[in-house]
Order: sequence, then C-alpha cells, then structure tokens
Amino acid sequence: MKDGFAERFEQFKTNKSTLAFIVNPLNTNIAEINIEPVGIDAGSLQMQLLDLKTKDLWSGKFTELKSKLEELGSRNACTSRRTSGQL
Repeated sequence: MKDGFAERFEQFKTNKSTLAFIVNPLNTNIAEINIEPVGIDAGSLQMQLLDLKTKDLWSGKFTELKSKLEELGSRNACTSRRTSGQL
C-alpha cells in the first residue's frame, strides 16, 4: 500500500507543471506541460493561451475571478471551522 501511495504522489511530481497550468494558465510555460489529458493539440492550446495572455480583458477577468474564488474558499474554511468549534 505504501508503494502505491508513493507511486501516485510521484505522478503529481511529474505532472507539477500541468497542475500549475490548471491553477494559473497565465504564468505557465506551454513547453513544460503534458497536454494529453487536455484533449487538444499543442498548436491550438498555444493559440488559445496566447489569446488569453494578450487580451487585457480576459487576463484581468481571469485574475479577478481567481481572487474571488480564493477569497470564497477562505471564507468557507473559516465558516466550517467556526461551526465545528475549532476557533
């Protein structure tokens, strides 16, 4: 069982760049990610990412939504701790 966990966590290490892309596509080097799971070809992904990076509206909106999502997650975590009596 220990070997199974070690193997799975090793997969996280090898896919670190791909996971970082999911969290923040604006700061990811396309050459470092494994695009097989995404299901599109590299050229198409590069064009879409370039479009996202160069359009201020899209990159600003992405950054704004990411901040709101992180804030919401923090609030939910605090609420959850309060209701369970951890604070």
